[in-house]
Amino acid sequence: MDTLTHALSGALLVQALYFQQTQPASPKPEARPLPYWLWVLSGFLAGAFPDADAVSSLFGTLAYLTHHRGLTHSIFMIPLWAGLVALILSGLSLQRYRWQQFYLACFLAISIHIAGDVITAYGTMIFAPFSNIKVSWPVTFIIDLYFSGIILFSLLACALVKRHRQKIALAGMLILVSYVAAGGLLRQQALNIAQQYASSNNIDIKQHPIAAIAQPLSPFNWKLMILQQDIYHIAYVDLLHEPSENLNRQNTTDSFLEKVSRLYQPVKELEWQRYPQFGNQKEDSQEIQNIWQSEVLFDIRQFMMFPVLSRVVKNEQGYCAWFADQRFILGDIRTPFQFGACHHIDRSWDLVGLKDNRMIKIK
Repeated sequence: MDTLTHALSGALLVQALYFQQTQPASPKPEARPLPYWLWVLSGFLAGAFPDADAVSSLFGTLAYLTHHRGLTHSIFMIPLWAGLVALILSGLSLQRYRWQQFYLACFLAISIHIAGDVITAYGTMIFAPFSNIKVSWPVTFIIDLYFSGIILFSLLACALVKRHRQKIALAGMLILVSYVAAGGLLRQQALNIAQQYASSNNIDIKQHPIAAIAQPLSPFNWKLMILQQDIYHIAYVDLLHEPSENLNRQNTTDSFLEKVSRLYQPVKELEWQRYPQFGNQKEDSQEIQNIWQSEVLFDIRQFMMFPVLSRVVKNEQGYCAWFADQRFILGDIRTPFQFGACHHIDRSWDLVGLKDNRMIKIK
């Protein structure tokens, strides 16, 4: 999820679970009850906190890929991060409020941030630092306007109807949870379609991984993937619409959003495409696999779950191959996160990326 949605989700959750703090009989000035608005602001700020790991990008692309959604997104570290943010907020209040008064709001907001990342395809290291396994249940797209809209609408309603704001926040959270649960049901429906295709094509789903990943624009848009040995079977399905000539008609003047929308096909007209993982040329396939398994690409292999060759360049100086991740490829429209390596004649290696179709060295 984007950082703003995380922050807003934190604000909504703490409103839903707000409790009236009682004031001690003989309170000290710094022990006064935390105001409601400050409780909500704490949830907003703490909800954005885990994305502070974006500062790792200052140390290079590899540092970002390695550490983003890592330690700051660990379920084991939530108590520590909540305490840290609570201390910072207490300090910003000039000690007018104790850090303990901020702690629960910070704990809740950081928790929902982590949950919001787990339900996307990127992968989140929720068990760091004990494991770098990336957990993902990709039932929402990384920028989901419906998900964000539910949160924003609920917060606006809370602001307009202050008398019932906690009930409204609770209702908003229930709707949000229901939306995610519905995404889980749609994902299972998409997986069933992929399994039917695998069965009809004699693909053993126990040996070959199947994935269904939520896509942009609609919760009914899904990308289906099956990796059979070194061949990807890919389909973009629209679970909502019936076959329609208007949906399938394409135009070279279509906008970006129109091109994305037309990428997804109704179930009855679904077409599966096959893409070799390491290229079409058999004589080059082994060389490309050697590059993929090279030490210089170790961090890239940890990042990419469904790698596929995206580009090859041969010249007198050596051989370069770039790879992308099928999780993020959007047909022929968009291919982000392209990384690779160049093997030079002198046997040296360079880690490279693509930016605006230009090769860049990565350090």
